[in-house]
Amino acid sequence: DASEAADPAFATLNALYWVLAALADAEPLTLIVDDAHWLDRPSLRLLEFLAPRIEELAVAAIVAMRSGQEEQVEVSVGRLLAEPGSRVVRPRPLSAAAVAALVQARLGGNPDPVFAEACADTTGGNPFYLTEVLRELEVRGVRGTLAETAFVRDVAPRSLSLAVRFRGAASA
Repeated sequence: DASEAADPAFATLNALYWVLAALADAEPLTLIVDDAHWLDRPSLRLLEFLAPRIEELAVAAIVAMRSGQEEQVEVSVGRLLAEPGSRVVRPRPLSAAAVAALVQARLGGNPDPVFAEACADTTGGNPFYLTEVLRELEVRGVRGTLAETAFVRDVAPRSLSLAVRFRGAASA
């Protein structure tokens, strides 16, 4: 294709493809990209280049992006989603049992069911939010008793706001 030959970036993309091909020949490879909505243009272009060619390699690509960002991302991510081999997976919120298990794992002991329910309600079952709330509760010495249930709602807005703010700042 004359347009590919005229594009100096094509040689770089092609070289990266062959690096992946060589690695995949040695053993199967998983390419994981998190927060695709924050990728720079060259990285998006590489993914777009690889997408139609990836099925011929022993490579699985997992590309994750935050829900609600679909309209704000580059056209390249949209093309990735439209590829015939693409599968879109939308994780559901954690179940009440999963929230209770994470509360128990993080705070120890057996959390009161009302406390675990407050964690689920406050975070909407979002694993990231739940982890941040539990981190703050753990620092405060909360153990998950019924009497400590009010702490969940007191801690959540501040800890989640800080986590989201600093996580966003790290990517900028």
